[in-house]
Amino acid sequence: MAKEPAIKLDKGIPIPTGHHGKWKTILLKMKAGDSFVIPDKMVGSVRGSVYHLNKKIKSHEWVVKKADDGYRCWRAK
Repeated sequence: MAKEPAIKLDKGIPIPTGHHGKWKTILLKMKAGDSFVIPDKMVGSVRGSVYHLNKKIKSHEWVVKKADDGYRCWRAK
């Protein structure tokens, strides 16, 4: 039988939330008609959060579109 590798177990290390957790918090605070400009490097992250929230919460809808001032996220309903 093969010998198990020596692995050091750590305790109390928090799980990182990544951008989806941060954006989810902001998106859930929005009211219908609210919008914000998305920093260029964050468009993909916001779109991912919007996609997941739109599937999960049917009573709300968020939209990400190109606007005159860059990419923008709206809460549509």
